[in-house]
Amino acid sequence: MRGRPPLSIGSSGKVTVTESEAGTFQAFCRYRDMDGKTRRVTATGRTKRAANDALTAKLSIRSRGNNDALTPESRVKELASTWLAQHEASPGALEQYAGTIDRHITPKIGSLRIRELTTSRADKFLELVGTKHAGTHTKADGTPVLIGGPTAALTARVVLTQMFSMAVRYGLCEVNPVREARTPKSGRKPVKAINAEMLQALLDHVREWAEGGTYGPARDQDVLDMIEVLVGTGIRPGEVLALRWSDGVDLSEDPSIEVTGTAKRTKERGLHRQEHPKTDSSERQLRLPGFVVSVLRRRRLRAGGNDYVFPNRDGELREPANFNRVWRSARGEEWAWVTPKSFRAAVATIIDREADSESAASQLGHRSDLVTRKHYIEHDKMATDNRVILERFRDVR
Repeated sequence: MRGRPPLSIGSSGKVTVTESEAGTFQAFCRYRDMDGKTRRVTATGRTKRAANDALTAKLSIRSRGNNDALTPESRVKELASTWLAQHEASPGALEQYAGTIDRHITPKIGSLRIRELTTSRADKFLELVGTKHAGTHTKADGTPVLIGGPTAALTARVVLTQMFSMAVRYGLCEVNPVREARTPKSGRKPVKAINAEMLQALLDHVREWAEGGTYGPARDQDVLDMIEVLVGTGIRPGEVLALRWSDGVDLSEDPSIEVTGTAKRTKERGLHRQEHPKTDSSERQLRLPGFVVSVLRRRRLRAGGNDYVFPNRDGELREPANFNRVWRSARGEEWAWVTPKSFRAAVATIIDREADSESAASQLGHRSDLVTRKHYIEHDKMATDNRVILERFRDVR
């Protein structure tokens, strides 16, 4: 004689309700969990209906399996907190995502129920965030700052998409409502790279700035050396600041540097040397051109006991924000369009022109040349020379 067929995963058997001697009711049934085991699930209530409803709610939560704290009735801000606590990323990325949640998601849609976020509402939310300076945010020191813009909207879309991907996995919604929302336009300006002539003029300008400053604090003389290392390697400013003599700087017959970390400041750890660069592909060894070798050898002779190649005044890790501040002062209004990223664009562009985009990507530490071509290589307006081919039309004139 065949036995009773097993329940399917995530399903329950017949519900039975009994009354206790104290006058309360208990509802129970068999439920087959995600591990394949069948267990008894019970719930109590003051009435038969209340016990049955409590059991139904318990089974609904149990069927989601992964997170009993969240339901479709939970707020979007609660989903955001759960997602952020479980998301694996670098401290810097987590800090950026937390900022997006605090500045945009929580105040604008945080009070919505998870089930209430439709594609239409997600679309309107991203449109609002993408409006430049559409809102204000108060910093920890009480200073109000303008927020919003295409970049903020792109980050908000990434965070919200991943939040609701988790919601789908937990059974809180059937589909991800953010996936079909429109991607905000980035408003990104075309890449503009510095060429050799512009670089010489810029260095002359910065040198004049460094030699000035008769009154007040002495101007930072390191900025010139840092520019030369940036344009001679293509590494990121944080990676320059993290360079150490004891860790991958080789000035022998085949001089090179090894990128092994970056300078970071996070809320959790403050200023520190992160013992790995931005991405896995950023860990690389770069051979050095002669002018960079000259800069490093000169700095090595006067390093004293400092291990950092570009230390602060105390011989410790230099603050990235301080370098950015010095750079803004040194470049002045004439070169206001030049940022530290501009030097990476200059490196990528010249390598692309002389070699190819894959070589440029390898130098910059990109896994592929897609990012390099989109964000770092200046568009070459000069088309391929096809004059010889086009001359074939001459005979048909």
